[in-house]
Amino acid sequence: MARTVPSPPTEAPGNYWTSALFNAQVRDLNNFTLAVPVFRGYQASSQSAANATWISVAIDTETLDSDGGHSTVTNNSRYTPTVPGTYLVIGTAAFAGSATTQRAARLGMNGSTIIGAAVAGGSGSSWWCATAMDLVVCNGTTDYVELQARQDSGGTITTYTGTDFNSALRVFWVSR
Repeated sequence: MARTVPSPPTEAPGNYWTSALFNAQVRDLNNFTLAVPVFRGYQASSQSAANATWISVAIDTETLDSDGGHSTVTNNSRYTPTVPGTYLVIGTAAFAGSATTQRAARLGMNGSTIIGAAVAGGSGSSWWCATAMDLVVCNGTTDYVELQARQDSGGTITTYTGTDFNSALRVFWVSR
């Protein structure tokens, strides 16, 4: 269910303090600030990544989704905030080992790249991971964010799903 950020109280001379006014202006604002929208999910099943192609990373396991902005079935690479505002988005891409590859992680919004929210790195014969992060403003209805990953090995490799370094997406509401 979609929530809205309550407005701070405004008072005027002659207003009578009622329980309804208190609930609308004080209680609801406090309740929201004590439980802001947050999401954390990760990839439990490896995903194939073709050479020199950005892929949207499938987030198939949720550990926290306070406002129901993610589905592990439909468009599982996307998180769609249900509350409008500014969000901190952190995405970690993890790849299996390949000694001949460059790898990269970036964040996307509504199918487009978020400028400046990408990280690239070198090769590694074992696993490799990088974390990209940025602040984004979402409308609370249709905007979505996702983690994308890329590798340039000359062939196909998979994302890494170990015990510690899985690909993951975290989203935190910061302000309205």
